[in-house]
Amino acid sequence: FFFFLMIRRPPRSTLDRSSAASDVYKRQVHGQYTRRKLAEDLEIEGFYEIGMQVHAIARISAYTDIYEYSYPSEYYRSSRFEVCKRLIALAGYRLADLLNKYL
Repeated sequence: FFFFLMIRRPPRSTLDRSSAASDVYKRQVHGQYTRRKLAEDLEIEGFYEIGMQVHAIARISAYTDIYEYSYPSEYYRSSRFEVCKRLIALAGYRLADLLNKYL
């Protein structure tokens, strides 16, 4: 009878469920990878230097333990997912810094 009251609505700032899920995901990533935890990585500045940093991370983590014509293992996928979340958080902080500086 009152079941409709129990359905979780997206936050008012978002109009659809996928946006609400995205907001939750962003909070989880930024909660796990705070600016303080990433301070050393954030000291690297310049597009070339950042590109080299990301390439080094990819070379160490993404391009190891995977073989041609094989499907990545569950361990590979889950461990690389964590690397991706870290890089997304770094990119978010860097973008925020650029916007704060130039806007």
